[in-house]
Amino acid sequence: AEELLQQALKLEETSGNPQGQSARAASLQQLARVQIRRGFRDSAQGHLEEALKLYRDAYGQETPHINVVAVQRQLANVARERGIQAQKQGQQEAAAEFSETPRSICWIP
Repeated sequence: AEELLQQALKLEETSGNPQGQSARAASLQQLARVQIRRGFRDSAQGHLEEALKLYRDAYGQETPHINVVAVQRQLANVARERGIQAQKQGQQEAAAEFSETPRSICWIP
């Protein structure tokens, strides 16, 4: 799926289609979904940010279009997942530091 979406993005760049911005944004949005499922949240966020810009350019900055809202929701989910991942990593690092601390220092009578 990812390879086909990449090919679609290349075609959309050169098509000259007047609907090209929204088509490219839709492909970027789908590619981001694939990236999220694969755990590549950083690249997914980049694709979603580009899709959001393209949708806003196509529909207007203040137009509450369903595609704009959908991308904003996906961006919020990615941010939430990244926060959860960072929190888990911090907990793991704290646990590792605790396990490396000499027990005599950790013991409180």
